[in-house]
Amino acid sequence: MTVDLVRVVSATRDRRRADDASLVLTALGIAHAVEQADGVWEVRVADVDEGRARIALDDVERHPAPVRREVGGRPPTLAGLHMAVLLAAIYVWSGPRAAAGRAFTIGEADARAMLAGEWWRAVTALTLHADGTHLLGNAVFAAVFVGALGSVAGSGSALLLTLASGAAGNLLNAWLRAPLHQGVGASTAVFGALGVLSGVSFLTRWQSAQRARAWVAVGAGLALLALLGSGERTDLGAHLFGFTLGVPLGLFVASLPRPRAAWQVVLAAVALVVVSWAWRAALAS
Repeated sequence: MTVDLVRVVSATRDRRRADDASLVLTALGIAHAVEQADGVWEVRVADVDEGRARIALDDVERHPAPVRREVGGRPPTLAGLHMAVLLAAIYVWSGPRAAAGRAFTIGEADARAMLAGEWWRAVTALTLHADGTHLLGNAVFAAVFVGALGSVAGSGSALLLTLASGAAGNLLNAWLRAPLHQGVGASTAVFGALGVLSGVSFLTRWQSAQRARAWVAVGAGLALLALLGSGERTDLGAHLFGFTLGVPLGLFVASLPRPRAAWQVVLAAVALVVVSWAWRAALAS
């Protein structure tokens, strides 16, 4: 028995949207046809299926699937380089720790002071570095990891997520290692970015039924943490906490659509405002 496919349930000039509609109807077992007329792609169904088809297509339009974020799918952005430039600029102002400038007195991650209410140190400490070698290492890692995170989540998202995981890592480190612990450096944030990348890669592969590769992604992140984040003069606790807190942020980000370009600018501005606000609070203390 031949069914007349006469009801148009989708009309678009975008062939991809017509193909997407066809996939939805195919998945529902609804007979349909895709035809082109005067540059418009029409998806037609039978009278009896019109209501069900429209409901399904309308639901897809209202609830689009999240954009998949596969690490390595896009080239790194300049987010890491921008972060490195900011760190270098602050180093020029603050000087090294050996100079005993005021910036280290008011800005380092002093656990006793942080737990006494000086919250800004969790942020300002990320921007201070003991010497040029310390700065160079973190600037290079920031360019790599934060740039890679930018390719997955967008530059603004990458900068804000890096800052959030780093500040949270410093707070947790202070709470667990109080009262005598002190530290500076962007490495907590940099390894936080690595944790976010691991979380994004894990969820992306898990949702693609690549369960073994999902765990490999986390294992690779931990291996990099062990290789690059441990050493005689490094704050392993801060690195570990930054990475650990970054992973759930990555899982959360991977479940959301990628913010549009305009929002990326807003998110980058928010990260810069938080850093500026923290330093303002530190200077006023």
